[in-house]
Amino acid sequence: ASLHGAYWNSPCLDRDFTWLKTSLDFQHNINRLINFESRTSIGLDRAAQVVPVALMRQRQRIWPSAMRSLEINSRAPHTYLHHDVHIGNWYRTGAGRMGLTDWQCNVKGQWASDLAYALSSGLRIDDRRAWERDLLHLYLDQLAAAGAPASDFNTGWLQYRQQLFHGYVFWLYTLGAGALQPAMQPDRFSLANIERMSAAIVDLDALAAVDADSV
Repeated sequence: ASLHGAYWNSPCLDRDFTWLKTSLDFQHNINRLINFESRTSIGLDRAAQVVPVALMRQRQRIWPSAMRSLEINSRAPHTYLHHDVHIGNWYRTGAGRMGLTDWQCNVKGQWASDLAYALSSGLRIDDRRAWERDLLHLYLDQLAAAGAPASDFNTGWLQYRQQLFHGYVFWLYTLGAGALQPAMQPDRFSLANIERMSAAIVDLDALAAVDADSV
């Protein structure tokens, strides 16, 4: 929230950070460079044991929903997004402050992408279910305190639900990497993230949230 509030609708995103792409343009570039969608599908096959049956039955909707969610995310107002906020990229300083490393995926877009990725991957499933509404309330309060306009919870909740796909397809891709590609993470890490994020997509009916697109 501190990061997002500081860069909320900031002119520097376009004026100074001329290299910074929207989340949608960033993904389009990746799709052109590597066979991302196909490897995502392979990753889903490899993760089948941890993906709810209800989601596997709708697997053909996952990729279009991921791209649609990025389209939604790329609308103004923009802020600065880390875009890869799994727990391996967080650290704590000796003074107890939190920080993020590995900024190679940073983009501009709407706040909910980072928050949905962080909570759905970083929390155990039962903890997310118990805490995510309270954490969203806290995030929105802190976002406003950091300089962004106040946002009502219901709008924020929809945006949060809509943005559960970006991190998910990244982890599916990581698990689905080909034999000639580097092993970016141990499979057990990928499976743990995919299991948590699959549950969030089902719990929060994220597919329907993307279809609603009322933001």
